[in-house]
Amino acid sequence: MAATIPSSGFELLERTRELDALAAALATVEPAPGSALRATRREVWRGGIAVLLFAEDAALAALHAALGAVVAGFGVALDPRPFSPHVTFARGARGAAPPLLAPELAWQARGFALVESAAGGDYRVLRAFGGVAADPARCEEAR
Repeated sequence: MAATIPSSGFELLERTRELDALAAALATVEPAPGSALRATRREVWRGGIAVLLFAEDAALAALHAALGAVVAGFGVALDPRPFSPHVTFARGARGAAPPLLAPELAWQARGFALVESAAGGDYRVLRAFGGVAADPARCEEAR
């Protein structure tokens, strides 16, 4: 979801109300218990984005669909591309060759977060659900 930086107090108040309403709706979605993500492939996507991809997981796909339904209800346009669980390792990696072997990595999903993309590829956690820390500096799971 793209967000603009408010330029006035009224816009900040309106954005806070919208975020609070969205967060309340997202809080009704149950995290997918038992989702164990297993790394399967590594790729460099168009635009030079190096990623580690995870195997398909039915519980995670159901969570993705439920979260999508909530945010679509707030007028957010969803990405039409198929869901592809991944971790971005590097940007600007055009022409890089991924390692021959994917690292052996299993990741237990315990919750989810509402995250804002910022300039330069940074992210800011706006709200966290299901035991994920809202302050990524204080919790390894939220990084």
